[in-house]
Amino acid sequence: SGDIVATFINSDGNLATGSSLFGAERAVMVIGLTGPDAAPVLLTWTGSTFDPASATSLPPLGAAGFVTNLNQLGVPAPTALGVAVWSANGSDLDLAPDTPWPYSFPVDFSTTPPLLPPPPPPPAPPAPTVTADTTAPRMSIKSRGTVRVGSNGVVPFTLSCPSSEPGGCTGKVTLKSRGKVRVSTSGLGTARKRARKRKVTLGSKSFRIAGGKSAVVKVRLSKKNRRLLRKLRRIRARATVKASDTAGNARTRAKNVTLKAAKKRKKRRRASAAATRTYQSIERAQRAVQRAQ
Repeated sequence: SGDIVATFINSDGNLATGSSLFGAERAVMVIGLTGPDAAPVLLTWTGSTFDPASATSLPPLGAAGFVTNLNQLGVPAPTALGVAVWSANGSDLDLAPDTPWPYSFPVDFSTTPPLLPPPPPPPAPPAPTVTADTTAPRMSIKSRGTVRVGSNGVVPFTLSCPSSEPGGCTGKVTLKSRGKVRVSTSGLGTARKRARKRKVTLGSKSFRIAGGKSAVVKVRLSKKNRRLLRKLRRIRARATVKASDTAGNARTRAKNVTLKAAKKRKKRRRASAAATRTYQSIERAQRAVQRAQ
């Protein structure tokens, strides 16, 4: 059990509208209990009663006080508000005031609009669209059509990496015979040698070239393949260049070349000592004859 304190609010300032008690359209009721009071509730007049289904809890303030705002009370501006307070205990009902008259009490308010929360930050700009690199490097390979291979076994190629590849070009040059050549191999289990034809990998060389630059890549033949070239004197070969860029795009290009062995040097025979002496004697005799004449 406990007291009920009700605050009736004539929200439109017209006593002829609203409830029979002071023409109120809103009522705030606080039920006093043993211990903490119940929370204040705001009720709305439906034309016949203050409907509990429309009850809205309000923040309490002191004894039987509450906090609300004009929007919750449905008060149009400007309006003079009327207030009445009554209390009930058992079967006794006491209205204050008994006869309505203008009644005022201090109400704290502010005309300053509440601070609005800061606006949310603007969305981050979309990440710039990066076009994926799907173009393989188009390298240039240059070499003489016929290359005479010296004793060092070097076959040079001039490679160019395009300027459209800022990360440069990497890859390998592989030199193979275009057709099958006759190669002598040792027979299994014997020292006997037999000849058979097959394609031969003559040599290879890896490279790394900056974008927009050229470099000479020297493919060196092994000693075995140098002997093979000296024996055959000529090998038709194909240089295959497999190059890739930093994005992993790869392209293969090829160029045909003909390898020739270096010309054999003619050995000059050294004259014997006796022949040299004979030749010198003939020269002396010829000079003596010339002086006698």
